[in-house]
Amino acid sequence: MKQVVIVVLLLLALPLTLWAAERVEMKQAAKDVAVTVVSASETRTVLRFEIAGFSRETVEIEGQSYLKLGLPHESILLNAGEPELPRLCRSLMIPGDARMEIRVLSSEYRDFPNTRVVPSKGSLPRTVNPADVPYSFGPVYSQDAWYPAELATLREPYILRDVRGTVVDVNAFQYQPVQNLLRVYTSITVEVRATGRDNVNVLPRTGLPERMDPEFDRIYRRHFLNYDRARSALDYVPVMEQGELLIISYADFMDEMQPLVEWKIQKGIPTTIVNVSAIGNNSSNITSYIQNFYTSSGGALAFVILVGDATQVATPTASGGSSDPSYAKVAGGDDYPDIFIGRFSAESGAHVITQVERSIEYERNAEVGGMWYRAATGIASDEGAGIGHNGEADYVHMGYIRNDLLSYTYTTVDQIYDPGATAAQVTTAVNAGRGVINYVGHGSIQAWSTTGFSTTNVSALTNANRLPLIFSVACQNGHFSGYTCFGEAWLRATTGGEPSGALAAYMSSIDQDWVPPMHAQDEFSDLLIAEAKHTVGGLCYNSSCRMIDMSGTSGVNMYNTWHIFGDPSVPVRTNTPTAMSVAHVGEIFFGQPTFDVTVSGVTGALCAISQGTTLFGAAYTNAGGAASIPIAGDLPIGEIVKLTVTAFNKLTYVADLSVVTSGPDIWPPNVSFVPLSNTDDETGPYTLTATISDNSGVANAELHYGFNGTNFSGAAMTNVSGNIWSVNFGGFPAGTIVYYFVTATDASDSANTAVSDTFEFAVLGILFADDMESGQSEWTTAAVETGWANQWHVSSEMSHAGVRSWKFGDTGTGTYATHAYGGLVSPSVYLRGQASLSFWHWIQAEVSGYYPDSAYDAGVVDISVDGGAWQQLLTLSPSYNKVSRCTAGGSTPYTGPFSCRTPCFSGSIGWTQENVSLDAYAGHDVQVRFRFGSDNSGALEGWYVDDVVIFGLPEIVPPIPVSDLTMDVIETGELRLTWMPTGASEYKVYSSENPEGPFSVLETTTASSEVLLPATDELRFFIVVAAN
Repeated sequence: MKQVVIVVLLLLALPLTLWAAERVEMKQAAKDVAVTVVSASETRTVLRFEIAGFSRETVEIEGQSYLKLGLPHESILLNAGEPELPRLCRSLMIPGDARMEIRVLSSEYRDFPNTRVVPSKGSLPRTVNPADVPYSFGPVYSQDAWYPAELATLREPYILRDVRGTVVDVNAFQYQPVQNLLRVYTSITVEVRATGRDNVNVLPRTGLPERMDPEFDRIYRRHFLNYDRARSALDYVPVMEQGELLIISYADFMDEMQPLVEWKIQKGIPTTIVNVSAIGNNSSNITSYIQNFYTSSGGALAFVILVGDATQVATPTASGGSSDPSYAKVAGGDDYPDIFIGRFSAESGAHVITQVERSIEYERNAEVGGMWYRAATGIASDEGAGIGHNGEADYVHMGYIRNDLLSYTYTTVDQIYDPGATAAQVTTAVNAGRGVINYVGHGSIQAWSTTGFSTTNVSALTNANRLPLIFSVACQNGHFSGYTCFGEAWLRATTGGEPSGALAAYMSSIDQDWVPPMHAQDEFSDLLIAEAKHTVGGLCYNSSCRMIDMSGTSGVNMYNTWHIFGDPSVPVRTNTPTAMSVAHVGEIFFGQPTFDVTVSGVTGALCAISQGTTLFGAAYTNAGGAASIPIAGDLPIGEIVKLTVTAFNKLTYVADLSVVTSGPDIWPPNVSFVPLSNTDDETGPYTLTATISDNSGVANAELHYGFNGTNFSGAAMTNVSGNIWSVNFGGFPAGTIVYYFVTATDASDSANTAVSDTFEFAVLGILFADDMESGQSEWTTAAVETGWANQWHVSSEMSHAGVRSWKFGDTGTGTYATHAYGGLVSPSVYLRGQASLSFWHWIQAEVSGYYPDSAYDAGVVDISVDGGAWQQLLTLSPSYNKVSRCTAGGSTPYTGPFSCRTPCFSGSIGWTQENVSLDAYAGHDVQVRFRFGSDNSGALEGWYVDDVVIFGLPEIVPPIPVSDLTMDVIETGELRLTWMPTGASEYKVYSSENPEGPFSVLETTTASSEVLLPATDELRFFIVVAAN
């Protein structure tokens, strides 16, 4: 197909100057780049990438003309000495455990002969002047081959909280250096599809969770091309539920944080505050605590605030600097954040108080009629032409951002650009009130180089409670470990006893690169004007997610060291706040299960009922502006509770509700209980304990249970004390799935009855068990990869029980081998349904002395399904305690076998039992592998594994019926049952009150054909089954 190529000179009017770019137009279109989801299912997505044009600029190198190519808002290959070519990168949502592959379905391209493409100078830090770095030509330029070789590739899967994703890289620009031939694809259609099970960053769940934090829902919608289609294909709609906030505070600052705790609870955010001394003030302990909190909350944790300076609440180290963002990696072994981390860096109570006040004032007491929310500031250097992303100088980059903001709600966007930018200009703008400040340029620990605006200038600001969110692309502005940095100054500033400075600041603890942070800043502004993210954390971290997509490893380094100073859960205002029309009754009855609120014309308003530090319930308004707040717990009779309603760019609404008891009782009791877990106990009884309350009192409660989901037997519950009710029932034979629910009737004249949801649990049998006392048995061992040592053996040195266990390590008392990587593999076990794995282990392995949360040598647990690829089991309980090292220190490569930041067991752990659900693998044959690896130096005792058990639903063998069953009453009054023996090893006698069953009560088990049972006044029916 012949294409017409048109070269035009495009002049863009930008601040201070005119910037000329030569544009190559290959076809007419509204945008140079368009990416379309052609089709999407759970396991297959088809994407079409179209390029209508690109920019080119001529660069002279040693007397030859070379082209520097660009695509607006797209990635560029920055491998030093290799052709600098644009690249398209997009994230896709993929199934939780699928191995994905990509193939090109169709393509169209245009060749440009006699074209030389400039080599990249690499991803340079802003401390390096690009003009001082000479161009160099690497080996690629002497190869008669296309660069890049592949047109489309997939990166390693990653987990972003609730969603597993991968990045699609499309190399729409390819270059043949020997032939000086440039190929540009105008259209590429690719298919990404599942081809089997994977073992990399597996998410042990299909689809989306039933409950989801709305800020992350917005993140997924923006970040994953196919998210909306995947969401619409669900047979349920995820309920939007506010994520939780965890505050980890230095002991002396706990009291100062209390007002923020109470406010967050009042607005509907479940909030927990913990003293860091109770955790242990080092990054390893804090990492484990946050990870365990996230896991135990069922993934509800969304925000973390660290309160104190680096010495008071430790920060990890990554990518050459302090790294609070590393705490955000709680799902999977990848580098994408799963929660939002902020820090109230403080060295005194006064520092904490002002940061608490600025969050509360900004959220709760917005300025009525405040126009400053619609004002922004841009500050930029005049450097970076040809090296910034898309070849943009800093002020050009900031000019595009300014245009975007002015097309939205912003009416004023200051242009403080070099040459000639001054600190006085910044002071004037900030004191007038600004909602957002963007900076791009050079920086230091205590200042912006453009303008010279420093911590001294920050301290002199008078912008009381007119506080901006600052997004700073600069070196060292956030280097708070060992210094009082620029970011800290903005958050600690006060004027006349009121907060001044900034609401929050996003600033780096290391030297930033030229290109990747500019991608993030573009995305930050795009997110802001698209209203795709509302909170400080959502805006900052999601912009970094885009940066990681675009820039890979260099983007990861920037994310790791880019810190949020301030509260990440604060919604950022982008317009003058307006009042809401909120409708509701003025009283709430004790025992009322829900409370209805209508917020006219507002979707997504958070409505909450609270008193002090008790949150009784919260809910978001739907598309019709209606919310039904579920009430949990007992409301305080005769007292006042608060209804609080907050929404994006709205004034906060607060009303007092009286808790009353007058009038007829029309509501049933409140019933809550923790559902029973699967059990391997066939004997029973099983105990269910419920909290049941009602303002009229509870007359009775009953447990209903059955085995097919329809026919249920009843068991009366006993009022133990107060609102606590309990019942014992069962046991049942292994293989039984028990369905149950609870009913409760109040003591009012109306006799209102509550019926709980129906739950189930399984009585599991032992499918596989080995206490290692019989030696190797059916286990197999081998090196995981050729060339590595394998030291698994049955040992009598140490065991959890008995005298033997499996050990990875020396057969004597020495240490394990270096450069070791061995696997211990179980026999195959078929899982009929619900199942779990349990094992005991003991480990002593090498960790980093400088970074104690990181391991050089470690053990992990894997699973193989139907003989397929091994995948790591990640949801163990109590879970892994370390992550593997990425390097051996500095730039020295890590020599061990694990991928960077793989969750693992390492350090010193005494005998500990681990448990993990295998429910996700029901209907498959599975094998379990214990995998230990070590690097090339340093070794300790090793890893012991003992008492491995796989529980599951055993194969149901139909019972052998007995014949000639008779019953009579003997002289003692006992019942005698006799039957014809069948040769079975034992007989089980079950009873029921109903001739139709269920026969759920196991009376006894006997080896004979006769049994005596106690006399009873109740009518009972019996069956006898033979078992082998």
